Amino acid sequence: MRDYVGYTDKHAIEQIAKVERKDDCYRWVVSLGGFTEDVTQHADGLSVNLMNGTQLVDWLAERWQDFSSTTKQKLGIASVPQLIF
Repeated sequence: MRDYVGYTDKHAIEQIAKVERKDDCYRWVVSLGGFTEDVTQHADGLSVNLMNGTQLVDWLAERWQDFSSTTKQKLGIASVPQLIF
């Protein structure tokens, strides 16, 4: 994967906004790029959530212990016992 430099445009938000809204469905655009204020406002107006790459890593780091063993394996996360003195 290459690092993305730049900003994600409204096209991504509009694609996700087309997904039917349901009670158990959240609509997200996750991008390695940034979001301009204009794009952020557009997403807010369409009830689409935005997350950049740094926020995704933080989200994963906060929740990795809740993931299934299969998901941890796919992400390359290993639990290693630690000794506490």
